[in-house]
Amino acid sequence: MARLLVTPEELEAWLKAGGAGPLVVLDARAPGRYAQGHLPGAVNLPMAALFDVDPMKGLKRLKPLNELEGLFGRAGLTPEAVVVIYGERGNVDAANVFWALESCGHPNAMLLDGGIERWAREGRPLVREPAAPEPRRYSAPEPEVRARVRVEADWLLAHLDDPEVQILDNRSPEEYTGEERYARRGGHLPGAKLLPYERTLNPDGTFKPAAEIRELYERLGLDLAKTVVNYCQTGTRSAHAYFTQRLVGFRDPRVYEGSWAEWGNDERLPIER
Repeated sequence: MARLLVTPEELEAWLKAGGAGPLVVLDARAPGRYAQGHLPGAVNLPMAALFDVDPMKGLKRLKPLNELEGLFGRAGLTPEAVVVIYGERGNVDAANVFWALESCGHPNAMLLDGGIERWAREGRPLVREPAAPEPRRYSAPEPEVRARVRVEADWLLAHLDDPEVQILDNRSPEEYTGEERYARRGGHLPGAKLLPYERTLNPDGTFKPAAEIRELYERLGLDLAKTVVNYCQTGTRSAHAYFTQRLVGFRDPRVYEGSWAEWGNDERLPIER
């Protein structure tokens, strides 16, 4: 399994040594945050740039493959690039960029553990000068992977009783029970287990040890060898859960892109409270 996390110390050493192969560092934060200070040489590729959003329905979906390829190419990526992504507040933004790269079959992407906060906390430099990457031609190495990391509502409806498919709710307990509601209906998908995405993180925003994370999943009765479908409100937190599951060795993690913004507003789809 490819390496998925890098520490600030390791990344700084790679940068000083001239990289680890064709190394590209991506800042997944909003442009305004990037302008306030970023890692030396980091290219700004905001999480939001990779998704189309329907403001009326609150639905967020990955852009078409050709648009993603254009965005990655303009950020200086090639299919051979070693990509280190960072963000802030637990790396949710970075995990979404990671998931987008995985949807293209990119083989070598990882997150900076602890994000920019840890980098700065440890006294490493930040700069304000924006990077100017040389545009590259990016062609998805395995475009068919998109169908394996995403699911639609109809697929999920057809697999609610499939013993090989597990459903994980990555929202808060209040959203899970329906006490907090951001759709016409409150509650959760039938049979869904609850694990808020941030419970896999330490208080400082780094990831807990893999053994501890696996234990969290195992306590819920989840089987790493079976398919697990993640959902939240819009899929943002679920991309973070997807990364965490890749980190600890789940065989087939996926994201239900429509998430509760779609399921909770569709009266034909069953719910539990």
